[in-house]
Amino acid sequence: MIKHPIKLKWKIISILALLLMVIVGYSVFFNNSLKKNTANTEIESSQIAKSLEPIGKTNAKLDIVILADYECFWCRQYFDQTIKPFLDSEINKYDVSLRYDLFANINSPSLLASEAAYCANEQGKFWEANEMLWQLKQTPDNTIDFSYDNIINTLSNINLDQNKLKNCLDTHKYRDVILERSQWYVNKYQSLGFPTTFLNGKPIQMMIEGRMQDVGAISLSDFIQKIEQAMP
Repeated sequence: MIKHPIKLKWKIISILALLLMVIVGYSVFFNNSLKKNTANTEIESSQIAKSLEPIGKTNAKLDIVILADYECFWCRQYFDQTIKPFLDSEINKYDVSLRYDLFANINSPSLLASEAAYCANEQGKFWEANEMLWQLKQTPDNTIDFSYDNIINTLSNINLDQNKLKNCLDTHKYRDVILERSQWYVNKYQSLGFPTTFLNGKPIQMMIEGRMQDVGAISLSDFIQKIEQAMP
């Protein structure tokens, strides 16, 4: 029996329409899933950023984040000459919260030091550990000694449960957190120098060679000026 051409035509159209609906529906589902996953990644990154103990006011008007690498000479100088003096004598004058974000990749010599900072953080001793880790002794060839033993010995000078610290380091408890957060910065900002200071999420900039540019280590007076200018 030969089917009627008009009925056959409508049957084909119906099948094509059904296929189109399936394709559109899948596309919408896929895009929504992608947006949801992206949003979750941003939320998780934000939580990671705030997992290191801040210092300063609770619910502060200005959130200061310092992105640094324990291997970076300028980061060490920045801590010694700007951040530590600010914490010692200036921070209580301002409605701010200050915290560190530690950068490292899987090949960074400083990765274990960053892990140690997180391990100390879980014992409520991040700031004491942070100060000590900027003072890690150097090897005879003037590179920083990031060996396991040197880190353990350095942090023995603060009141940490050494067994918990060693177990935390041995299991690399926070390694994935550090690497994920570091990659988040790479993806978001493409290129960043160290240190970079963020005031409510915006990198500090200064006029250099006639244009505003991101800056790294700055003096205490410039740091305070930027805080006062950024205060809501």
